Amino acid sequence: SWNSKTWNDYILASRICSWIHHYDFFFLTSNDNFKKIFFKSISKQVNHLIKNFSYLKKNSELMRVIKTLIYVSICIPHKDSLYQIAIFNLKTEISKQILKDGCHFQRIPKIHMEVLYDLIDIRSILKASGKKVFKDLQNAIEKMSVVNYFFLHKDNLTLFNESGNVDSSFVCEIIDHIPKPKKIPRELSESGFQRIDTKDTVVIVDCGIPQNYNATYKTHAYTAGFEISYKKKRVIINSAPGLKGNISKSTAAHSTLTLNNTNAYKILSNDHLSRIPESIKVKRVERYNSNLIEIENYSYKQQYDSIHKRLLYVDKKGTDIRGEENIYCPYELVYDIRFYLDPSVKTSQINNGKAILLKLPNGTGWKFISSLDKINLVSSRYMEINKQPKNNEHILITGKTMELITIIKWSLKKY
Repeated sequence: SWNSKTWNDYILASRICSWIHHYDFFFLTSNDNFKKIFFKSISKQVNHLIKNFSYLKKNSELMRVIKTLIYVSICIPHKDSLYQIAIFNLKTEISKQILKDGCHFQRIPKIHMEVLYDLIDIRSILKASGKKVFKDLQNAIEKMSVVNYFFLHKDNLTLFNESGNVDSSFVCEIIDHIPKPKKIPRELSESGFQRIDTKDTVVIVDCGIPQNYNATYKTHAYTAGFEISYKKKRVIINSAPGLKGNISKSTAAHSTLTLNNTNAYKILSNDHLSRIPESIKVKRVERYNSNLIEIENYSYKQQYDSIHKRLLYVDKKGTDIRGEENIYCPYELVYDIRFYLDPSVKTSQINNGKAILLKLPNGTGWKFISSLDKINLVSSRYMEINKQPKNNEHILITGKTMELITIIKWSLKKY
């Protein structure tokens, strides 16, 4: 029967893949009548996918549909004619969706991992059926595998353009299928990510913007967000956990600057974004194993003729992290700079609210200070993946822009 959710192309494609994956499990004991119903149902659903194929959005969900058509063409009787069509479209989408640096063009680590998973599955079924694994598929898997490690902290995947933790078992499953690179790159130049990796500290910075309209699908309205982890514990995360819908996509839900309580990009009702700046400037300087990243962000240029420049310094040990926010704005506007903390971090304010102590579960202590007289600590509650309520806090620095340039400095140091 028809249901808009169960007949959604992506969900439908995922369901067919799952059925084929578990074919042996329920077919060994099933009777002929069940098999007849099963094949009839798959045929009906596949016809629906084929009918809608030309209307599908050109993003990660199309990859899942293509994977399904390849599965069906190999595993389901009388569907082999779909194979060449599916392979042709797979080659086309790999060339469009996988950037030269190996990152998926939507710039969402979770989606990047899901697309990598789909490509690995496609490679496996091609090998199992004796078909040729073409070069572009193998190259895409190899490049995406390196990027997958780029997005990993020591505990889990980064939360860029994502508002909830990824199931760690899925992350482990992917890692089991890909080789560990000899060296994780320090930057993804085309997609716009930077990584600073010291002995114990990992800092990953989102310095990019969506490259086209299709790339904005499911992305969030922020720029220059970052994450920090120490050993196997997250300290600062990019986005507030547990939020839903457009609230989770808002600029204020991320570890970055918000001007005048408005979103940097316009969030559309179809899960896309608009009002994207044409460019973003990034500069990185590395001296004596210390790193300085400078991001010139034009996200508020259209609305307020404003530029946000974020400077992020990390010393060679990764225990002295400093930031500077430069706001070039011709108007007096309220600014908010947020730093979302991992839910496992315990906090306490000291020095009449001028500093905040952070305590990690492993006992490590960090101290956050800023150039302002007051630092706010904001608390909220959310539901975790396992439906258990959890507390979450974020550090908030707020004020008003001054004529021409406003400078706010902050630091996070291990003590």
